[in-house]
This record gives sequence, C-alpha cells and structure tokens, in this order.
Amino acid sequence: MRGARLRGRAARRVAVRHGGDTRRATFASQRRLGTEVCRDRNGLCLVMEYMDGPTLAVLVRTGPLPAGVAIHVARELLAGLGYLHAARLPGRRFGLAHCEIAPENVLLSRAGAVKIADFGAARELSGPDTGPRVLKTATASYVSPSS
Repeated sequence: MRGARLRGRAARRVAVRHGGDTRRATFASQRRLGTEVCRDRNGLCLVMEYMDGPTLAVLVRTGPLPAGVAIHVARELLAGLGYLHAARLPGRRFGLAHCEIAPENVLLSRAGAVKIADFGAARELSGPDTGPRVLKTATASYVSPSS
C-alpha cells in the first residue's frame, strides 16, 4: 500500500510528460518549478534543482524587502501557482493545489529566479482531495482567515 501511495503522490506532481517517455516527467514551463521525477525498476526518484540563494523566509528576517524585489517575487510566485493550477496531463484536466505556500517553501536564486518547493501536501484540484480537507494540510500561519 505504501508504494501505491508514493506513486500516487508522485503522479500528482507530474504536470507535463516528455515526448511520451513515461520514465521521465517534469514540471515544465517558462518558469521551471525545479522538480523532475524519474522512474526505474527500484521506484521513483525526485530530483530538485539546486538554488544558490536563500528561502524567502531567510530573506525577510533581515527586514522588509525593497518594493521592486517584493513585486518580482510575488509575480513569479503567482505565475508558478497559476501554472500549477492550470497544468494538464494528456487527455484530461489536471491541476494542483500546493497547500503549503509559506516563505520557507519559496526558493530564490542569486540571479533572481523564484521557485516553489515542498510538494508533499499537494492535491489534485479536479480529484477527490478538493474542498475543505485540503486546508487541513496547510500551514496554519498562512491559511486565509476565511478558511
């Protein structure tokens, strides 16, 4: 059962397949989300892109961000989330809710790239995990007051 759950979790993270090769899949867009899933006879392997900068949490501990930096991070983060929500697999609608957006899960590079990390709580938007149960996995400090 554990293997099936892990495969299900990995499948939720796969948004675009590479040319029909079912052994490799990645979140691919203009703004890469930094994750690749590889499959072999031993199971799944999750490969993350190395980010040479801090998390957003580390950056904001030093004080408020300059307006231009804050706007850049917000735009990139929203673009990445929009991509996740609208992601499609061949033949069906497939969107993901990250469920753990928090400063600790926003990675920054020295060159200004913004990446979303930690998809452990991600849920398929069009699947059975939509609705109030998704919010139970969210970080309490970052859940909207209306939830």
